[in-house]
Amino acid sequence: MLSEATVSRTVFPDGRVVHFIDNMTSQIGSNRVVPEPFSLVTDTAFFFFRSDRTLRLAGFNLTWSANVDTMPPIVANCPANIERRIELGSPNPKVFWIEPTATDVGGEEITVVIRSHQPRSEFAPGATAVTYVFSDSAGNTASCNFDIIIEILDTTPPGVICGDNIVLAVEAGTKEAVLFWDEPTATDISNLATVSQRTHTPGTNFSVGSTTVTYVFADRTGNTATCKFCVTILPALSNDDLLYRLMELLQVFFAANASTEDIQEATELVEEASRRDGFLEEAPANVDIVVDLLEFITGAGDAKVTEPVIRIVNNLMDLDADVLADSNSGGGRVVAALEEQISNVQTRKGNFSASLENLNVAAVKIDRNNIVSSVSFANLMPSYSTSSDNSSTVVEAITRLYADGDDVPVNQTAVAITIPAEVLDLFTREDAEAEEPKALPVPVSFVIYGNPVLFTPSRPTFNQSHADEHAYATFEERIISQVIGGAISNGVESSLEWPLNSSVITKFITNAALAEDEVVEVQQCVHWSYDDNTKEGYWSMEGCTSSPDDQGRIVCSCKRLASFAILVRVRKGSFKDQVALYFITLIGSAISSICLCMCLITFVSVRSYRTKQPTRIHFNLCLSLLGFYLAFLLSPLATGNVIRCSVASAFIHFFCLATVAWMTAEAVNMYFLFVQMKRTAIIHFVPVSCLLAYGLPAICAVTVAVLDRNSNLQDYCFLHPGPALYFGFLTEVAVMLVVNLVIFALISRKALCRPLMASKVRENARRNEILRRVRHGVLFWFILGLSWIFGALAILDTNTLIFDYLYSICISLQGLVMFLLLCVANPEFRKVFADQMQRVNTTRSLSTGADSSQSQLQLATLRS
Repeated sequence: MLSEATVSRTVFPDGRVVHFIDNMTSQIGSNRVVPEPFSLVTDTAFFFFRSDRTLRLAGFNLTWSANVDTMPPIVANCPANIERRIELGSPNPKVFWIEPTATDVGGEEITVVIRSHQPRSEFAPGATAVTYVFSDSAGNTASCNFDIIIEILDTTPPGVICGDNIVLAVEAGTKEAVLFWDEPTATDISNLATVSQRTHTPGTNFSVGSTTVTYVFADRTGNTATCKFCVTILPALSNDDLLYRLMELLQVFFAANASTEDIQEATELVEEASRRDGFLEEAPANVDIVVDLLEFITGAGDAKVTEPVIRIVNNLMDLDADVLADSNSGGGRVVAALEEQISNVQTRKGNFSASLENLNVAAVKIDRNNIVSSVSFANLMPSYSTSSDNSSTVVEAITRLYADGDDVPVNQTAVAITIPAEVLDLFTREDAEAEEPKALPVPVSFVIYGNPVLFTPSRPTFNQSHADEHAYATFEERIISQVIGGAISNGVESSLEWPLNSSVITKFITNAALAEDEVVEVQQCVHWSYDDNTKEGYWSMEGCTSSPDDQGRIVCSCKRLASFAILVRVRKGSFKDQVALYFITLIGSAISSICLCMCLITFVSVRSYRTKQPTRIHFNLCLSLLGFYLAFLLSPLATGNVIRCSVASAFIHFFCLATVAWMTAEAVNMYFLFVQMKRTAIIHFVPVSCLLAYGLPAICAVTVAVLDRNSNLQDYCFLHPGPALYFGFLTEVAVMLVVNLVIFALISRKALCRPLMASKVRENARRNEILRRVRHGVLFWFILGLSWIFGALAILDTNTLIFDYLYSICISLQGLVMFLLLCVANPEFRKVFADQMQRVNTTRSLSTGADSSQSQLQLATLRS
């Protein structure tokens, strides 16, 4: 019997294990019997030693000794050399690998004693050795070594600042002309870009016609960029001739008979029209012609006109926003035309890029296999500063495409857009012509707009719920950032289910540039969308969220591809003044409504009143004005509901025009009374006036309500600024106001220049005549539109609120003034009222006398 069993092991080089069991106390079973003779061929053998640590077996004397482990750990998954290629000027990349592991043959724990680099560490250009050393408990070590090789590539072509097309008008008969121009320049991330080829130099003679001038720039690694512009020598065209030719081409396009030559000529003339000073500014209707032709040009699908189309859009972005607002086109159609043309250029092989003063376009084919986690397009500030001024033009910055969104230098970025790889997978198509499965490159386009002048929304973005507590304030929606957009155009349906955890990320530097009396109420990330029915553009917040980053930029996350920007809602004007104007208008309108009701009751109840022609005119005038006040007071209740707001807008529109129309009818009637001196009633004057004063405004209001569907989507239920307001309301009011003023001048001249009437009581007659003229003068001013004059002056005077207060007071108190002048101050009304009061008093006296006689009779009866 043995005691104190101890187990040890020795591993032979061939991998066989021999177990030594010392001082075994238990009975040796048959399965533990040592074979005799012993052979090392056995995989595992058991040796049982005596207490003296010796054992004689098959003629061998074995002595037990301590275990000695000489086998090193076994390393697994040691990475091969890793190569990464980065663009020149990019930050050092972060490289990830799966770390190697090690095991020991005896199952002992292995520790890492040396790890030179961690995964996701930054590596400088060149070769960097990465070392892992593993060790077991016996001190045996094994290592894993591989290299991280960062190779710098310069595949970015120089950025060329190319000049515009040159068009020179020469006199008839001239065959050639000498031209000079500022030669294009180029910048490169290697700081070296030279002209390798040019077809013409400044001072060259150009023949009549079009000539393409080409410059080729190259950097030190051979990347090239080309600048092309067209020099056109044409006989001089006046603005009238240019407009006439544009209209002729427009008729050709409408007839669907446009040839390739027509498209080329239209492109050249539209570019000339967009560049010519004053051609679009002086006649907003010309903007409609240019935009119509631009849509026809891009709709033709010709990728060759992409460069001139981009130059046309760049020129249109120099227009003032009011010029586009005064036209019927709006900038949204220009944006849609540009997007269509970029889609056209994506049908060609290769990439396309253009950088102009207001516009930067990049249309590239992206291999999904080269994208790490996302692809980004950024507009880097030239000085790499973090200034919050985003007013600089696009050309002053550097645009760059990144194959990994993590490489974008955020602190150097004015605006950037990042598309995750999962979104690219959504739009990836297989190459049907390839023998083996292969994904086609994804055509991705990016556009940066230096200013938002083209993005004129057809509807407001923020609804009434954002401003309930300031419903009486004046608000304006304003873009405070550059506009950046991304699109994928490869025929894949964009209605596919969007990846759940993937969003398009945009980052913006903002500049609100608020005036002293302006306050930002709401700030939101928005994207440009198009109405399914009208195809008009508008800003939408759907699917977008925003948050600031550590450097003051606004980070937007949206579940779509579109053009993105930062939109704010600005409250304008002094808050206290807005409150005062609101309540003046509200209280005054309520008082006027009550007074107008009293006027209508008076006109109907007094028989001598309702039979006269002037009273009938006054009745309809008061009725129209009362309808306007009621529609105005009830319109806030309709805000937020499209149908109710549309109806309220139509009623306000109708009653406004009807009120002014009855003012004109009253002026015409007074003209016949005071100037023509026709005291007898004009035949059918009131029926004809009813037909015109109610019929024409009704036709106008219904027409505008049907054609202008966006007016009822405002925060207030009335026409929004645009053609509907200008031509469907203000023009009619202005015409009738001028007619009223002319008639008022004639009546005033007739009244002031006529001699005073003689009277037996001369002083009383003089006084009565002067009072009558003063009363008529005040009445004429209010009836013939003094309030509208104050309204126009309030629009023109942006420095003070004097005319705003005068307009609010006049427009809200017209009903009160009409009641005072037409009823209270009217001698005939006072006479009727006095007779009525005398009749009432007489009735009361008779009633009192009868009661007194009856009482006396009853008293006498009782006494008797």
